[in-house]
Amino acid sequence: MSSYRGRTFVFVTMVFVVALGVVALAAAIGDTTPPVTTDDYDGRWHSTDVNVMLRATDQASGVAGTYYSWNAPDYVSGAVATLVARRDHTNDGVHTLTYYSEDAVGNREKPKSRVVKIDTRAPVTRVSGQDALRHRTPVVLTFSAVDRGGAGIDVTQYRIDEKAWKNGTSATVRAPKDHSWDGRHTVRFRSRDTAGNVEPAKKVIVRIDTRRASAVATPVAS
Repeated sequence: MSSYRGRTFVFVTMVFVVALGVVALAAAIGDTTPPVTTDDYDGRWHSTDVNVMLRATDQASGVAGTYYSWNAPDYVSGAVATLVARRDHTNDGVHTLTYYSEDAVGNREKPKSRVVKIDTRAPVTRVSGQDALRHRTPVVLTFSAVDRGGAGIDVTQYRIDEKAWKNGTSATVRAPKDHSWDGRHTVRFRSRDTAGNVEPAKKVIVRIDTRRASAVATPVAS
């Protein structure tokens, strides 16, 4: 008797599963529209890992899976595509993220592409106009910056002595006639790229001397 009941239970279960499949298939009849997948990448350069969220929607049979690929034809399943910003800079540059989704009845979305950008290198700034001489007139320093990672220069900054940092590609060390700026002045400078990388500040010394030596009178012999 127990064996009969067991067989009956299995039969009923199979009928129930088949019925669910029929209902699902009936709901999917006429579904020829693939899912729609979007991403949340902001389009900017980044100096740290980038996690791109993939969101798929399907109004009929439902989303069965989302797949993505980095710079290669091989796809993996997932809703978060991570681009690693390696500290050795080997992943710097422009990467192409390709992704698509499929629904429950096999409709496949046409793959979409997104360019994702990584830059972990700080800019390099050089200065011109400096020397080791003493100057009686103002000294103008000019800064030129190069970004090695590809993001591009966002801003160049400088500060004279302990004054506040200022944005600019040139700095003037004054030489007023009241001699108030005579002496040594330290000019620091640095640049930041659009990915947020900031180079360590560099410095040069500028010497101002607006005082002329006084003439010495020669005594007259008696």
